[in-house]
Amino acid sequence: MPRGDRSLETRDALLRAGARVFVARGLHGATVRQIVDAAGLTIPVLYYHFEGKEDLYAVLIGEARARFRQRMSEVLAAESTPLDKLYEIAAVYVSFGREDPLRLRVLCNELFRPRGEEEPDHEMVHLNQWTNECIEKVLAAATRSGAVSISDVSHARRMFMALLTGILVEQARDPAKPVLDQQLSERAVRTFLEGVEVKRTE
Repeated sequence: MPRGDRSLETRDALLRAGARVFVARGLHGATVRQIVDAAGLTIPVLYYHFEGKEDLYAVLIGEARARFRQRMSEVLAAESTPLDKLYEIAAVYVSFGREDPLRLRVLCNELFRPRGEEEPDHEMVHLNQWTNECIEKVLAAATRSGAVSISDVSHARRMFMALLTGILVEQARDPAKPVLDQQLSERAVRTFLEGVEVKRTE
């Protein structure tokens, strides 16, 4: 095996082991020793690839953010109807969680862990804002096209995001449980659309 491939395999092994340890112990409870023991490697090997556990953690989160944003960008750039984009966005959420449920758990831990005096994760905040804006644009376009009837796009976006995020949190609660499947994203969007399309009578 070429040396570069072995190096990538070692790096990936450290990231996988780090994810397991961070899920079990959190960022502050985890130690470098626990991570390398879980990977079957040594401390110098970890420091060859990362500056320390905080750097490894940041790479875990950063790679997940980048992968999610790339997939969302591809959906938004595609030549498809606004309604189709809603289904495709839901599929991104479900496939993202299904492909790497352990890293999903790390992301959820990051979102909900107490921070005290720590600075917020500005990259995560920016990604959330960007995602919200993109989904609102899709919902507004779907309304303009007549595909749905939404009077408050911002409110509808919050409901849509709550539905998708809730599904991911359910998966993150038990990474080994097959919560996410191919049909779930379609059912989630249909459930959302049934709600926004109901016209209330006074």
